[in-house]
Amino acid sequence: MTTPITDIHTHIPCPGAIVSTDPHTGITDPACIYSMGIHPWHAADTPQPDFDQLLQLCADPRIVAIGECGLDRLCDAPLPLQADIFRRQIAISEQLQKPLIIHCVRAYDLLLAVHRATRPTQPWIIHGFRQKPALALQLLDRGIHLSLGPRFNPDTARLIPAPRLLLETDAQPPTIPVGTRQWCVRINRVKSTPPCLCITAVAQAVAQARATTPQAPLSPTAPTAPPLFHLQPPPPPP
Repeated sequence: MTTPITDIHTHIPCPGAIVSTDPHTGITDPACIYSMGIHPWHAADTPQPDFDQLLQLCADPRIVAIGECGLDRLCDAPLPLQADIFRRQIAISEQLQKPLIIHCVRAYDLLLAVHRATRPTQPWIIHGFRQKPALALQLLDRGIHLSLGPRFNPDTARLIPAPRLLLETDAQPPTIPVGTRQWCVRINRVKSTPPCLCITAVAQAVAQARATTPQAPLSPTAPTAPPLFHLQPPPPPP
């Protein structure tokens, strides 16, 4: 029996969470499940990624989603390079039939254009979505899922249909070097707690915004997660 997923995006291994990793880091805790991909912040460092290797790594059943990947107008890598790497990972998502977890910053116009052009059959999930309702409706109209973390727009939280709503902590170690930048924990009480605990705080905040009980925002996550992520029971110990 699998552990229900309540946190679809964290950088710290934790039961009940999907841990975000990359091809270089790989699987650090065999008891956890992961998403794997090339973050747009890494695009400038790896302009010619080995996509055959990424495909092979992502075929591992412990990798239940591709990403995080996407488009970011604030990072150093040129957008055409980011878009090419993003499209290659969309292809891997389609080939392996695994959802795509997406990082998008100030590039939603391009993201929607790519979605229209590629017409993916696998679910797309925008992680850490904090934008206004108008943009949320555009993404929802395309069938895209939205994941809310410690910071979100309450008006947006209220309009997301329960089957499209996912939750996350985006919890991470204190400092993660990414190219020439430093990705640091934000000054946020929720993010300073272990991911297994702060997902409860996220759920409570989303529930308050949606005027529901804390269990209600979590309920779409747990039932949706197994079919969405094709979870499998962990292999027996050797």
